[in-house]
Amino acid sequence: MAESKFFTYVNTPIDNDTIKYHFLNANGNKVSYAEFINLLHLGDENFLDTFKIALNDATNELSAYFWECPPVSKESTNKPFEFVVTKSKQLSYIKQDYSSFKEKIIEDLNKDVFSFSNLGKDATLIIPKPCHDLDYKNLSNFTINAPKEQQIKFWQEVANKLTENLEFGTSKWLSTNGLGVHYLHVRIDDKPKNYSWQEYLLFKQSRSEKIFWKMSNLKLIKEKIFPFYKKNLSINSLLQPFNYNRQKTVLNVEPKAEPNVEPNVEPKIDLKARAKL
Repeated sequence: MAESKFFTYVNTPIDNDTIKYHFLNANGNKVSYAEFINLLHLGDENFLDTFKIALNDATNELSAYFWECPPVSKESTNKPFEFVVTKSKQLSYIKQDYSSFKEKIIEDLNKDVFSFSNLGKDATLIIPKPCHDLDYKNLSNFTINAPKEQQIKFWQEVANKLTENLEFGTSKWLSTNGLGVHYLHVRIDDKPKNYSWQEYLLFKQSRSEKIFWKMSNLKLIKEKIFPFYKKNLSINSLLQPFNYNRQKTVLNVEPKAEPNVEPNVEPKIDLKARAKL
């Protein structure tokens, strides 16, 4: 446990490669997810200093790591904030390479932080602007090397984008990985991607989330699977139970011709009737 005037972090080793962290305020209460987001948004230096010390503690213990937070929705921001760090040897040995983000960076060189959607449009990425001679290949290096002002702006952008994403009403996953692109990027995902800590992969959907995903799936069915229904089929109609009696179609089929059979004579089949068969 690390003591400070305003905030305290508590680290709980899970095994040799994994540590869980949470934070306490001056009253000894756990900092909630909502408070965590707000403190980042405000750029609260008292909290950010404690947050940085916690991340540096993780670096001292594990060198480089995956940073993973539990899923959060707009309805669950009152739960305590925590995160887990998991040791990654690969992240220690990679070389910084931000070429995949170069187009986003050169759009506005006056910015210290950039945020944008990934190629799959199912995640928001937040990256710091590269600085000469400073290594931002992972969260450990960024926390050690980046100027304080840039770190404040970086976490403010994380808070802003997470707040925007939570407005959709579904759970979001906040994390870093870095094995794909060797440059720090915090991810806000619709679904957990490349998570190491299995506990955070399991969560209970709220009623509003279940409705959202049901509507999303119905929209997918409407637009992708049944494109020929686009003009006449509504989402509401898809929600109604399928009425098999209402959908039954009557087929007009001509009766099969019966062969004319004479007693003790081989049956003779009319050729026209055979054609109908």
